[in-house]
Amino acid sequence: MRDQLPLATLPAFEAAARLKSFTLAAKELNLSQAAISRQIKQLEQRLGVDLFERYHRAVLLTANGEQFYRTAGLTLRLLGEAARNLRHESSKSSISIGTDLAFAHFWLIPRLELLKQSSHRTTLSVTASDNEVDCLDQSVDIPIVYGTGNWPGFESRYLLDEVVFPVCSPSYLKTLGKVSEPKDLLKGQLLHVKGGPSTWISWQEWFGSQQLQIPSSQPEIELNSLPWTIQAACTGQGIALGWKHLLDDLIENGTLVRPIPHSISTDRAYYLLFRQDNIVSESFEQVYRGVIDLIKRV
Repeated sequence: MRDQLPLATLPAFEAAARLKSFTLAAKELNLSQAAISRQIKQLEQRLGVDLFERYHRAVLLTANGEQFYRTAGLTLRLLGEAARNLRHESSKSSISIGTDLAFAHFWLIPRLELLKQSSHRTTLSVTASDNEVDCLDQSVDIPIVYGTGNWPGFESRYLLDEVVFPVCSPSYLKTLGKVSEPKDLLKGQLLHVKGGPSTWISWQEWFGSQQLQIPSSQPEIELNSLPWTIQAACTGQGIALGWKHLLDDLIENGTLVRPIPHSISTDRAYYLLFRQDNIVSESFEQVYRGVIDLIKRV
């Protein structure tokens, strides 16, 4: 087709045919009138027909020119529409956030709409996994992970500190009777997390920080994720360990209460990671800053 038709001449032809003027076509395409005339002459020679009747101040299409213009004009319009659609799609982008199940469930997902508002034309996807390797995968643009702040190949930004305390439902608290000290919690049923990051605080560690041990006869329930454990606590099935920031909303709305004020803090936290070899796109920057802005509201 390139041998039969000089495609580069079609815009000049279409503009001249539509405007009925080589001069106006040149102005529209930012070319000289001589360039327009030359391109149209080249097209006519290749086709072997005259496309225009040339007058002193105007040009008119010949019958052959009219026929060719209908096809060429439609083709260029279709190409233009396809190009606009492609530009529209390419202006969209997808940014993936990877984090553990607890952070995704309790903090990120309730704030997705707010994050979306700050990330125009960006599709957000969330990878939630308690396997840190999944969150650090190359397919994840923005990992939000729990630890001490040191991940090879990443720069880390401190987000949320770790403060851990007991929580239960208001109805369950009533069944415990008087509760004022950590030892009083041993009257209840403890809900243990057997999933999540391996360095999360356990009940054994929490009571150990209070110089207490869990009796072997202590009634317990084990679940393999913090969201399930907290759900069990919300429905009055026992006492769970809760994390500041993650459970703020449930405590604020009264679904959960802190039976005692005691808590422990650690040197671990949630961090927002930035891959050192990452090429920053506008969409990445919007989502990254959006997360930071939401953290500032905490």
